[in-house]
Amino acid sequence: MFIYVDTTCLVKQITETTAHDYIIVQCHASAYNFVRTHIKLLIKLFIPLNSVQTPVYKPNKDDVIKVFGSITNIKDDICEISAYRCQNTCYDAKSLPQNSTHIICMGILNDQPQLQESYWNFNLSCKQFVGKNTSGIKCYECDILCSRHESISRLTGRSASAKKGSRLIITGEIEVSENQLYCDLHHFEFASQAGQGLKRDTTIWVQNEEDNDDLSSPSRRYKKPKQKSTEKEFEKSITRPATPSPSHIESASPSPPATVVSDASSSAPLPNEKKTPSRRQSLRRRA
Repeated sequence: MFIYVDTTCLVKQITETTAHDYIIVQCHASAYNFVRTHIKLLIKLFIPLNSVQTPVYKPNKDDVIKVFGSITNIKDDICEISAYRCQNTCYDAKSLPQNSTHIICMGILNDQPQLQESYWNFNLSCKQFVGKNTSGIKCYECDILCSRHESISRLTGRSASAKKGSRLIITGEIEVSENQLYCDLHHFEFASQAGQGLKRDTTIWVQNEEDNDDLSSPSRRYKKPKQKSTEKEFEKSITRPATPSPSHIESASPSPPATVVSDASSSAPLPNEKKTPSRRQSLRRRA
């Protein structure tokens, strides 16, 4: 499972420490959620010391940066983020975007979704890998309280059919209050229903009738039409008669006679000669 966050935030304070082969840059920042409530963030950037080129942007105070990373802890209403990507933006403190803090996560449904005062509410239990220690794998675990308005019709059927224990993937805007993570839901889908494995449609084996090729592979599906179009072009190039160029036609045309023959008997057709269109054209030129 995972808990990812994508945000645009204002850097207020920076501290740097060195640990092992990394410079750890900690940025105290703030962002807005959907109701313009400030979200306090502690963003950690891990920059290798021996790297020729810095893999992420190293922010400065008062920069407005766009960050994508995973939530590793929530303490004192501060959301700690381990950043995977960080880049500078053209915004400043006065133009900090609204609705700019979104979450993407997968979790397990703790209870049946309930419709309360025009909102569907449910609780999602999530887990994010943080690292390893002597006891094994270390993860951050939290519950996310999700809600969405009933007017989002495309999610009504899913909300009604969701069962406790189902595995969901959600996206939405987050809020942190009293160390609790909330999500104003934009969309969610099932990774698996309760008591079932991960949802995945059975692969359909498609066989081409002509050459019995297996078209269940996406690469084969793409290559097959290209191969057929190439074969058709090759066949056309073979069967298509060669069209002479205008210069070739001009050079191949017979030169006009030096003298005009006025003898009428010369224009008379032979007994067995057929008057074809080309013959008639040549007779007119002689006349």
